[in-house]
Amino acid sequence: MQTSVAAHASQSEDERRVQTSVFVAYAVAATLWLLFATAVGVVLAYKFGAPDFAPGEWLTFGRLRPIHTNATLQIALSAADLILATSAVVVSLRT
Repeated sequence: MQTSVAAHASQSEDERRVQTSVFVAYAVAATLWLLFATAVGVVLAYKFGAPDFAPGEWLTFGRLRPIHTNATLQIALSAADLILATSAVVVSLRT
């Protein structure tokens, strides 16, 4: 345990800046996936009430639902990565 604490204490300012930038990248990615999945979900919900809304091949329910499902999964994975990144930044800043 002492070895890992000493390793964290000897981090330079550049290493901490890199860790912070990774954390910010994870936060931005999670936010963008959240906005995208929410937008697709809103279009899907509106298509339930008004099936003739935005006719076209690419806006059918069968094409939008997998996109919404995969984007929602990506949000969950990004959130998990965000939790890991947060814990890494907190541990590195504590020392």
